[in-house]
Amino acid sequence: FRTAFYSSWLFFFTFFLLLVLVFFHRIRVCLFCSSKELNIPEKDVEGLLVSLILDQRVQGVIDQVQGLLELTDNGSQDANKEVTKWASQLSSLNKAIVSKARV
Repeated sequence: FRTAFYSSWLFFFTFFLLLVLVFFHRIRVCLFCSSKELNIPEKDVEGLLVSLILDQRVQGVIDQVQGLLELTDNGSQDANKEVTKWASQLSSLNKAIVSKARV
């Protein structure tokens, strides 16, 4: 159960990050850590951002000294495509859950 929960949490947090990144060219990594609702360690957020950059889902660089993620020019376009893709996947997941709940 714990692995399934972590996997779901990671999926939704990644989706949240991609949604937020569409609106910014530069954003502080600690912004996601300071929220009382999220309360996520900065190293975890940074690790997730690194994996998104390495997977080429986000085009940008992390400035660890200043704690910033700086997106390149095409980063917002790529992030927008990713958000659209994830929204489609969420819709499919929602339909699957609803159909299982009715059984």
